[in-house]
Amino acid sequence: MAPELSWASAIKLTTAQTETLKTINRWLRDTDGDTHRRTMIPMRERSLEIFGDENALTHSPPPRCSHLDASTPDYPVHRADPTTPGL
Repeated sequence: MAPELSWASAIKLTTAQTETLKTINRWLRDTDGDTHRRTMIPMRERSLEIFGDENALTHSPPPRCSHLDASTPDYPVHRADPTTPGL
């Protein structure tokens, strides 16, 4: 699992949350070291890139990202410090 998601092993996740994080983990693995693909972009664009659905992250944000919703569609999503509260 990507270091950015190591916190997930310490909490109880639903099946849907686990599947979402697996998809994000694959993206993190596949883009490791690729600064061009890791550039900060609006959440809808990142959601489309990762899930093929621009609304996937706005409708069902991963755990610890519950502050993201449809009212923040342009929230930039990028590789963040996993120790930052609320991420």
